[in-house]
Amino acid sequence: MKKLISRTKFTIQAKDKSKAMNLIVNENIACSDSKVNENRELEIFITGKQNKDIERLFCNNGIEAKIEEIPGTLKALDRLKHRWGIIIGAILSLIILIASSKFIWKIDVEGNHALSDSEIISELEKAGLSLGTYIPKIDYDSLHNKILLNSKILSWVSVNINGTVATVKVKEKQRGEEQGAPVYTNVVAKSDGYIETVLVEDGKKMVSIGQVVKKGDILISGVINSQSQGVRYEHAKGQVLAYVNKDINIKVPFKETVKIYTGKIISNKSYKIYNFPLKFLIKYRNSDGFYDTIERKEKLSLFGISNIPVEITTTTYYEYNFEDVCYTKSQTTDKAFAELRKQMDIQLKDSELISKKVNMYFDGEYFYLDCELYCLEDIAVERAFFLTE
Repeated sequence: MKKLISRTKFTIQAKDKSKAMNLIVNENIACSDSKVNENRELEIFITGKQNKDIERLFCNNGIEAKIEEIPGTLKALDRLKHRWGIIIGAILSLIILIASSKFIWKIDVEGNHALSDSEIISELEKAGLSLGTYIPKIDYDSLHNKILLNSKILSWVSVNINGTVATVKVKEKQRGEEQGAPVYTNVVAKSDGYIETVLVEDGKKMVSIGQVVKKGDILISGVINSQSQGVRYEHAKGQVLAYVNKDINIKVPFKETVKIYTGKIISNKSYKIYNFPLKFLIKYRNSDGFYDTIERKEKLSLFGISNIPVEITTTTYYEYNFEDVCYTKSQTTDKAFAELRKQMDIQLKDSELISKKVNMYFDGEYFYLDCELYCLEDIAVERAFFLTE
């Protein structure tokens, strides 16, 4: 009981306030409250079992935090000591929920790869099955047909009910299956290049070493025409190495408006039983200003019972302001080269760098960095085509 309602307070020095707030937002850390104290230190209150993970996260990012446990169990129990109506109501509500064996409390999805669980659950809802559906009224044949008619990706679906849990098993269409025909491919160039090597696994080679090709040119054809067998079609595959040019252009301003977190956090909670919102339990807080918003949904779990059909949505608002920041030539140069390294990591992920040429210059407002890369990479990409009668 103590763990459910106790809180941990992290006190962070003023110099690390902005860094900590950016980390909290980027790592999606759930805070129950926060404030800036009289020493301009940031105080963050965490409820739950993630204290050690957050402490380790702060430590790994060089943020010093003073940690203090704030128990609240006794105070909460004192408020409920003589309010038996609330306790009895809670017990009755729990009994009603547990006794609701005729309704779907949980939906599990199996066999999906291209579609997410939420996308399949959305298709189920359109077909008439969702949390809170009355089980005896389900027409399984009609449900399966509606799902398959509405979906362009699913080729088979089966819904099985075990107690109050609906298990949905699906099979997705293979590539080209939705067209109802075999898939054949050509291998085409994904960029301009100067051919260095051609390795054909299947199909007919259409280019030679030393040839210059344009983006979209066919490198290996899936259409084979022979005098003995006539025309046949294949799934062309292969590797084509070519020398290519890549340009990176970076522009860094000497002055920009940046987002600074203030440390103020506002949390709202809303509740649903099955798919019906409990409006009398919704807690709203006004939030004027600029905020980043993070929404978390979780199922209620009590006394080891995880299938209770109560959904809690926590919406957290992180306040920020905009401030103008000016940079020196040295700072803009550092920012530009840092961005260049990031862009080069992306551009050269599957390439071998042969040479590079860098040009940089300033004007009154920006620092410009232009980089030309010359590299060797596989420019082959498969492109499907379908035969029609």
